[in-house]
Amino acid sequence: MVKMRSLFTLFLFCSLFCSSSFLFSCSGSVKEILSDDSSCKELVADLKSDEYEEIDKILSIEDYIKLETKENCFIGTISKLIVTDSEIIVIDKKIANSVYVFNKDGSFRTKISERGRGPQEYLVISDVFLINDDKEICITDFEHERIQVFDCYGKYLRTIKNTTWFRAMESLDSCTLIAFDECDFMKTGKSFVAIDYSNNIKYSFGNNIYSSIMTFGRYQNLYKFYDGVYGTVNFENTIYKFTSDSVYACYKISTIPQIINSSKFKDDKQFLDEENRMGLFNGELINTERFLMFRIHSNDYGDPLFVYDKYSEKITKVKLTLNNPINIFWNFPIACTKKGECYYAVSASKAINYKDFLYETYDDEQLLNKLYSSLSADSNPIICISSFICKDEK
Repeated sequence: MVKMRSLFTLFLFCSLFCSSSFLFSCSGSVKEILSDDSSCKELVADLKSDEYEEIDKILSIEDYIKLETKENCFIGTISKLIVTDSEIIVIDKKIANSVYVFNKDGSFRTKISERGRGPQEYLVISDVFLINDDKEICITDFEHERIQVFDCYGKYLRTIKNTTWFRAMESLDSCTLIAFDECDFMKTGKSFVAIDYSNNIKYSFGNNIYSSIMTFGRYQNLYKFYDGVYGTVNFENTIYKFTSDSVYACYKISTIPQIINSSKFKDDKQFLDEENRMGLFNGELINTERFLMFRIHSNDYGDPLFVYDKYSEKITKVKLTLNNPINIFWNFPIACTKKGECYYAVSASKAINYKDFLYETYDDEQLLNKLYSSLSADSNPIICISSFICKDEK
């Protein structure tokens, strides 16, 4: 089932928060910038098309990494996954409210769980991102309006004082952060704000249509990929790339039939009725050096995946093959690398539920043996690694 995020609870929080004394008010004018659309590529996804490639012609299963299970590192749920050259970083915002750092072989390194109101603690994780060449872990604590910075071994380093709460943040360079300001706490009327480490706004961008009437939002709006930070505005279908002083429109997704235009809807009910019949880019996005993969949410057309080959400039509709573990285990959040590796997690209990089925239908017994060896229902999630299959280059 494709995940569409209901924002009703978030709206109530935003309303209460905005009325509090914590609200940051901007003094003077804020620089609003427009995107550079000169190099924007339109991608047309044909929902009606009967032509497709099966998933095992698009992605191959490379490996499984079992995250070590120890008494002090039981993962409840994975809210976000970050992969570096030497670490797998798992964020559990919902249950453990903690950050887990594993080595690339799955061995446990450390857990950051400094919850509280002290100077080196956080109360609730809003988001996690990396800075300083991926050597430092930033935890945004909306309750205390600050960012707590740790190294990749769990040592507290410093606090960056923030002035408000953002749902998502990423680093653009050593001086600039980009934030998804869904509730318009910064009072710019825009979806994104670029700020420096002293909370000065460098620019704002993107229409913010969040309201009490339209309470649905995208699965994800801010992405850190191999070549920079990308973002999407709720109910728009353009993928933007952010820099410290500019925004570039990279891809515009169109569909057959026509994709939803949110501006004409009066409320959630009308939106959901149209969503079933038409299409909506739901925020599931993967971007590698060669491939771009995205999903269109449409109940009438089965929520199809599409992959765009940047070399051949071909768009392919993807069919999920039942007897392939990718179909069964494919799950967001997904972290991807420049060369096309996709890291995603499956719970041990789900993997065990499909054990007999996969041994009967999947032909790589050696890979299945690695997956199921010493696996129990109490084990931590397994990280699956898949790679895009590169056909003849253009």
